[in-house]
Amino acid sequence: MIASALADKEARVRFAAVQAVHQGRLAALAAPLISHAAVEKDRLTYYATWHALRDLAGEDKLRPLLQDKRGSVRCAALMALLDLQAMPKAELHPFVHDEDETVRGVAALGLGIGTRPDPKAKLALAPPFALATKITSESGRDYQVGTLRDGQPSYTDRKYVFKQVPESLRDSPMIRTANEDDRSRGNHSLTFDLALESTVIVAHDTRLKERPAWLRDFADTDQNVVTDDTTFHLWSKDFPVGKVSLGGNWDGKEPRGFANYFVVLQPKPLPSRTMATTEEAVLAAMREAKPLRGEALFFLSAACATCHRVGGRGINFGPNLTNLGDRLEAKLIVQAMLEPNAVITEGFSAHVVVAGGANYFGMLLSSGKTLKLGLAGGQTVELAADTITKHETLPVSPMPSFSAVLGPQDVADITAWLISQKSAPSAITTPLPPSPPSPPTTDGFQVGQRADSLSISWQGRAVGDYVFRDAKIPRPYFARLHAPDGTQVTRNFPPVEGQDATDHDTMHPGLALAFGDLNGVDFWRNKGRIGHVRFVREPRVEGGRVSFAVEEKYLAPDGIEVCRGTNEFCFVAGDTLQPALPGTLLMWNTTLRRADGPLTFGPQHEMGLSFRMATPLVVKGGTGSILSSHGGKNEGGNWGRIGTWWDYTGTTNGSYAGVLVCAATDNPRPVWSHARDYGFLAMNPTGPPPGVKDVPSLPFTVPAGEPLRLKFGVLLHASPEPMAPAKAASAVSGALKAWK
Repeated sequence: MIASALADKEARVRFAAVQAVHQGRLAALAAPLISHAAVEKDRLTYYATWHALRDLAGEDKLRPLLQDKRGSVRCAALMALLDLQAMPKAELHPFVHDEDETVRGVAALGLGIGTRPDPKAKLALAPPFALATKITSESGRDYQVGTLRDGQPSYTDRKYVFKQVPESLRDSPMIRTANEDDRSRGNHSLTFDLALESTVIVAHDTRLKERPAWLRDFADTDQNVVTDDTTFHLWSKDFPVGKVSLGGNWDGKEPRGFANYFVVLQPKPLPSRTMATTEEAVLAAMREAKPLRGEALFFLSAACATCHRVGGRGINFGPNLTNLGDRLEAKLIVQAMLEPNAVITEGFSAHVVVAGGANYFGMLLSSGKTLKLGLAGGQTVELAADTITKHETLPVSPMPSFSAVLGPQDVADITAWLISQKSAPSAITTPLPPSPPSPPTTDGFQVGQRADSLSISWQGRAVGDYVFRDAKIPRPYFARLHAPDGTQVTRNFPPVEGQDATDHDTMHPGLALAFGDLNGVDFWRNKGRIGHVRFVREPRVEGGRVSFAVEEKYLAPDGIEVCRGTNEFCFVAGDTLQPALPGTLLMWNTTLRRADGPLTFGPQHEMGLSFRMATPLVVKGGTGSILSSHGGKNEGGNWGRIGTWWDYTGTTNGSYAGVLVCAATDNPRPVWSHARDYGFLAMNPTGPPPGVKDVPSLPFTVPAGEPLRLKFGVLLHASPEPMAPAKAASAVSGALKAWK
């Protein structure tokens, strides 16, 4: 039974099996646990495994495991021996050079050359979430949250430290009291608010032979905590969420108060569930949602923070949820918790890699000669490409569904807290003016919002989709763009086999902005990632137009941020322009800035704003032509030529349809075209290719902290008769100048 449970594909089942062996003190099953430590990739289950080995195997059986050929087994043994304080520093030095990265890291931490907090530090580090808040002492003395751990101080006003702590309580949150309150009396000496249903454990000085009256209905735990001052006996009682009042240290029946008590807190385990939690039940529970309890569940009982980070707290194994309230509504957050495989955030699919005979499971951080995986717990592993015998991307999220673990109110509380996590106004660009409330309108634009995209339509006909998250394409883009009469002017996405050319499908999805060499990173070929951060301004429909603004971050393959960008978008009905045009105008304003260094654009053809035409409208094999402001035609007359506008147009279903792009006159550099007859056109705003006369050569550099602003107008047009492109470009240019 235990063996099959340890091999279960669900991490929570494996975790339960390890806990059963540990809590049942089944020392005879230490051998299966050792084998399990070699293959377990789930952070929490691995943590439970080495804890169980520490208590069941003991020092004599753990030491030989330090020579085991399996790195995960060596690591488990090393952590267990360190926890037992049975690993002298002199014996740690060889492991700093171990072939396993995790073993090296643990050894370094044990020697004090890593980032692990010193257990003998004067003050314990505060936990990532304070289970107890609004702590008030009747005396007015300083009481603080802390962590129960050997070597940490027991009081706020004395140097006494913990010497022996029960294993079951180690690293539990606690309230550190003032020793000076040893003579406190009454029923309200200490009050605080609990964010979760918890067991409150009062550690009372054993030198006081009689407990105060308020403590007498607390249960005996049969456990002690020893400090270098005295011994405390532990008494427990369960409390609901809300305010807790504890009395004084004594009843005044003894000659003096001795040491003051302190308090240990343990969240109650989540109750087992017999029914799966549904989205409908959670949304109904949102009416009574408690964000503070949701925060506590996130960091404690539900253990979300073991894979996700919010505002610098937690671990970046899964997507960073900082400022999630800027990006998702409640329903989408609930769906992500209950059905994590429904929408997998770009770049966070699970990867299985076999290298050097070992199995690895995690997130792909970078690839090349060396493949780098992010593992649970924030650890990483680098694998030489020539040692990899298998690499598979799984179409699933590594996050399990919480539908069988959390109840509707639990999910509602976590969702309420995540929604409350919103950013301050962005400092990377001029603040965008708030849009006035939209009055009831009969305008022709409509916007629908999904977890990963916006759908924009005009008079009931599709204009296109703005996709800000895609599992395959690491940058935002517009797809399936249409003219007002319903003619599709950009390629099918994904391309239809046998109907469309299928080349460059992840580089030419429709209309997008990217750079082939930005500070040495190739965002064009998807080597770097342009990640959606938030909506700076939510989509608004008003006055015959729809507008929104987004913030993006440009990330190198190693995850280092290159710069930040803000894109402002505005769709305008062509019949509102002067003169009126048979199309829909998209105005696009981009601001890029890097605070800690310059932005440098290298000599690449593939840079800037680009689009891929619908198959019937291309030049090669279709009906299309490419015209421009300088009089060039098609690829031969436009490639590498500087201009102010380009019109890629063809005929289909009786319409002259296409895409006209106009560069704003206040762009900082001349714009040149990378034009292809097979249906592609890019406008490079960072300068011409090498060899163009009378124009500064590349690279083009923007000094640190200064903004680079780029503006374009994109007209999606269709009409029964050919459109005069120069006249249309003049109208688009005028609209760009007037756009504020």
